[in-house]
Amino acid sequence: MNHLTGREDAINRGIFNKEVSDYEVSAVYKHPEATADIVLVHGLKGHPKKTWRSKNDVFWPTDLLPASLEDEKANVLVYGYNADVYSSNSVKSPSDNHIFQHARSLVTSLTQFRRGEKTVELPIIWIVHSFGGIVVKKALLFSQELQLVEQQHYRSLFVSTYAIIFLAINIAVPQKLFATESRLLKSLKKDNGELQDINRQFANICGRFKMHMVHENHKTNIKTTKQMIVDSESACPQLPGVVYYGIEATHAGMCKFDTINAPGFRNISTAIRDWVHEASLVVSQRWIGEHETRRNTARNEIDERMISLTHPHTRSLQSLSSTTHNGADTAGVVNILPMPADQFVVPTKVNQPNKEIPILIQTGEEVADHMHELDGKGHALLDTSTASVNHLDYYDLYQDCFEIRDSLIATINKFRNTHGQDPFVESRQETWAGVQEAAHRFHDLLRSRSNSPDETSSAERLRKAYDNPSDDNFDFVSFLSKYTPPRLLLSSVLCAGLKTLLAAMRVNMNLGHQLHNILESLPSSLNHPTGFIEGLGADEEFHRKISAVYSCLLKLLRVSLKLFVGGSDRSRLDKLVDRMAMLKMRAKKLHTYGSSASYLKLKELQVLQERNLVVSSLSLKAQDELKQRLDETLQRVMALEGLKEILIDDRRRDIEQLCATTPDLPEHEGGIVDETHKEVPTQVTQETAIDTALFQSSEDAPDERPTIPQILQLLEYDPAIMPSDCSKLLRIQPMSAGLKSSRLLYVVNNIRLRAWLEVNESSLLLINGGGDPSPISEVSYITARLAESFILVARPTRQIMAMAYFCGQHRRVGSDVYASPTEMGMSLLCQLIDTGKEVFAAEIVLDALDGLEPSNIVTICNSIEKLLALLGSSVVVFIVIEGLNFFSYPASRQADTGELLGRLVSIQRRTESATIKLLFTCPSRVLFLEDMVTSSEIMTVPRSPPDLGIWTEGAFSKLFDEVLSDPDDSSDDN
Repeated sequence: MNHLTGREDAINRGIFNKEVSDYEVSAVYKHPEATADIVLVHGLKGHPKKTWRSKNDVFWPTDLLPASLEDEKANVLVYGYNADVYSSNSVKSPSDNHIFQHARSLVTSLTQFRRGEKTVELPIIWIVHSFGGIVVKKALLFSQELQLVEQQHYRSLFVSTYAIIFLAINIAVPQKLFATESRLLKSLKKDNGELQDINRQFANICGRFKMHMVHENHKTNIKTTKQMIVDSESACPQLPGVVYYGIEATHAGMCKFDTINAPGFRNISTAIRDWVHEASLVVSQRWIGEHETRRNTARNEIDERMISLTHPHTRSLQSLSSTTHNGADTAGVVNILPMPADQFVVPTKVNQPNKEIPILIQTGEEVADHMHELDGKGHALLDTSTASVNHLDYYDLYQDCFEIRDSLIATINKFRNTHGQDPFVESRQETWAGVQEAAHRFHDLLRSRSNSPDETSSAERLRKAYDNPSDDNFDFVSFLSKYTPPRLLLSSVLCAGLKTLLAAMRVNMNLGHQLHNILESLPSSLNHPTGFIEGLGADEEFHRKISAVYSCLLKLLRVSLKLFVGGSDRSRLDKLVDRMAMLKMRAKKLHTYGSSASYLKLKELQVLQERNLVVSSLSLKAQDELKQRLDETLQRVMALEGLKEILIDDRRRDIEQLCATTPDLPEHEGGIVDETHKEVPTQVTQETAIDTALFQSSEDAPDERPTIPQILQLLEYDPAIMPSDCSKLLRIQPMSAGLKSSRLLYVVNNIRLRAWLEVNESSLLLINGGGDPSPISEVSYITARLAESFILVARPTRQIMAMAYFCGQHRRVGSDVYASPTEMGMSLLCQLIDTGKEVFAAEIVLDALDGLEPSNIVTICNSIEKLLALLGSSVVVFIVIEGLNFFSYPASRQADTGELLGRLVSIQRRTESATIKLLFTCPSRVLFLEDMVTSSEIMTVPRSPPDLGIWTEGAFSKLFDEVLSDPDDSSDDN
């Protein structure tokens, strides 16, 4: 059960936790927008809580440190391990681990914790006391050395470490401490040579870290004397770039701050605040290099394995295939079948040519010709040369891009000329580095003018979005450069457009604020195409989909820039949001096609490689048998000279028999390949991220443990309410009920609704009907149709969950028990449990319901959040709430409704595992809801939309079918 349920901080909105485990990692403070992890490691005889807690019970990692960070956000973690040097009871035993064992445990525990929190690439700032510093040094050295693919996760500590504060680190273990005769200290005494090695090796890597070396200024009572445990000379070895100072405290007291004015606290807290601010940029660049190194290593490993499979055999067989029938070239056979030359002495009276040699050469050539193909030149799938893709007509494939590209260049130059900047010219290649620089400038200006934490956080998100072009972020520029020729200027124009737009946003900050969300989400919208897509350079359909994404992207940039050079109005901003939705859909289609096509290519390549391995094995076997027969034959030639003619016939029969018994090369279908090759599964087995071993009931569980149905019964869940509400709306005939075709068609054809449905990411959409506050409306009818569709799709699968609530059917406070926000929350919670009964085990549901009060919105949302957090990344959750305008009065119901919806929005934005899609709909506009969402998440239906035809039942079905089948866009996004 998650114990991080402490108080919410009024300023930083972080979650506090004072329930600290004795061992491994405990998060004592978590912030949802953290940009770094601060990790504290205690020393000998220490404890992850007691070491840092003062005599008056101030635990400064939570009581002082978060507030001292001011506007910076960071998580605070403490690490515990057995550092006892003696035991005063029989329960705990002193540690007998060596330094390396402690370091390895630290690397494993912290890495796995950060992987679980999805913060692997966050910078790390260490605060280490005494022996903890030695453990951290060894841990970083150990992390740095891990190079194997299976161990790369554990390199993250070395890559992410930005700074370290050493509080009285033991450079040389004081001999005065060995009087305790503890096992750990004996181990340290024995390993004093190892300590010197650790310090020497650490000196080679410490230049990449910011470091403070701090020593104690007060002596510690040891038996009858006072001594320095770690004096300034031991604690502060002279290293370049390190800050040195002392703290007016004892060895144990120097890490126990009781107020912000305690000696040493300001030095430490100020340094940490500065490091948190600057670490993200540095560490993100390190991760870019790390990912590139890993990709290169993987490519090299693949190349080496391919060479090892093909090169040795190819080299020897090429020498065989180059032989001819003249005497000088028979040495080619000797290279393949080596024998001492003197064994080939033939009596001079033998005048007839050796008739078997041409047969042997011909047989060897047949093997060699096939084996020569193993270098890949004979197979298109293995041909990675540039010529293999040069046949594409790029100007035909990308012709739709050229007009919009030239139009964007004109808009770019219009802005640049107006503001005295150099125009875009084809000869000067614009790069991603220029875009990053422009993003940094806009970020700095935005931060300097921010008036609230939200604005500061928004600026940080924008900077991060453009700082990390890696496998997990925006690298569409490299993607274009990889698959398109430079002469098309595609990547250069894209960089120029982004760079100019960011510059324009600095010039007009008011308009820049309105475009901020679009610019922030642009990298993640284009994240998908840069996934694991390989081997599609010659695929025309793939290039057409790249062209569609690129055209949409340039149109988005052109419309954005025209807001600055041609004036802005609300209609243009709305159109910009629609173009962003279209871009997301096209990017998703490119990703879907590229991933599936790459998978098929990989599958074919695997089949071909295994086929060639079979051929290689058979051919080598044939060579060995051929060599053995030839050896025997030639030896008999020397020993039985007088029977030469008989031997010739004998050899011919041997060779003919060998050729007759050599297995045929396998065909593509049937034969050996089909019998030995195991097909790659056409569909990856779908796995839920929930740990089924954890959630399934144990066999020895008590019989009285409630089941899911019993839990729902205890919650007084009525499963018929939601279907009944939905069916009331579905029973109406739209035209007979006076619903307008134009408004119905406007909703189902709206690009924002399609993007909300189609794009594979968590998203939120608020539909304002813009009509009369009637329980029967166009928006309510479409909402019911959508809810019905989601529920029908969800029933046969565990990967889709759907919940809905129809406020319009429960309008009357007092007479309807379901007309309250708490009943809505309880209904959604029970539906989540019900629809997830095949996924959630009963004990996990009970755990999530711990603390639930059905009349308390906060506890209801806590339970919903706990259950959603257990779902894996393959699960999609639809939450549909209709008729929210009816819950906007009276004021008390509006307040509770706002609290419930606000929590749902917060959960949707924070949850990183499952994909959560929220749909809020209102027949008429409700202003209090708009404060919870961004403008791009609002879809407003005009009171009199344009005439789009007559509503038919097929209109809705077409929308939903299109979303499932993912067809090509037919609209011209001009």
